[in-house]
Amino acid sequence: MSAERAVSGPPEPASLRVDAQGIRHVGLADDQPAPLRDLLGAPGLWRSAGGERVFELAPALREMPADEDPGWWDETARVGDPDADLLAWAEATAGGAFGGPVAPPAADDLAAWLPAPGRYVRAGAQVRPVEVVAGPERVALLVRVLVALPPGLPAAREAWLETLCRDAQQRWRLVRFGVDDGQACVRAEVDLTGAPPGRAHVLYPLALAALIESASWVLPALAHVTDLSAASRLLERAPSHDDSDPQPSDPDETRGEAR
Repeated sequence: MSAERAVSGPPEPASLRVDAQGIRHVGLADDQPAPLRDLLGAPGLWRSAGGERVFELAPALREMPADEDPGWWDETARVGDPDADLLAWAEATAGGAFGGPVAPPAADDLAAWLPAPGRYVRAGAQVRPVEVVAGPERVALLVRVLVALPPGLPAAREAWLETLCRDAQQRWRLVRFGVDDGQACVRAEVDLTGAPPGRAHVLYPLALAALIESASWVLPALAHVTDLSAASRLLERAPSHDDSDPQPSDPDETRGEAR
């Protein structure tokens, strides 16, 4: 499937391109000076990946039979296009705000799709709760991957932190990582504001699974690079293009790392 549709609202110029991977916001490659900060809290699935703003969708979501979709976006849907409601969602949130009514799912549905015992990120001894935001202005799943950033984090380690967040954001559709300067933490989120209700029973469990998997994957590395008691020559310099994992595996490379 391939399509181009104009986006109303700032910034301009831009259009949406739909392909097998998802929806890409053409013309907004560099409009966010600090995407790990500026996109945090924005509505929808928009995130920075591969030098573009992208709105990528899990294959299971796009493969839903058309008759499972009640057509909530009928005013913008195109006849015979199974992705019309998803494209309308992307368009409605592309400008950084959602102007339509926010109608979160019923509490019983949320409890069924997001069972409380499963709303935790676990990485070794570290456990992080997943927060469910379901209000009149926003619907989202949030987790503080790093609860608190240490003050005075060296520039090289901050560069490692941002590289790890970008890497996690590249690997998982749906999930956005960001540095919350106000709360001095690193947060992962899936923003479901404006999502088509007909997809919710598939989208919400997928969103929770992606959030937990991505945060669990990156948490140990983020904890390591922000642990100022863990000394490593690797962390004394900013990461290069070939660097991927700052956690030491060679004892000669480390001096008293806290794993």
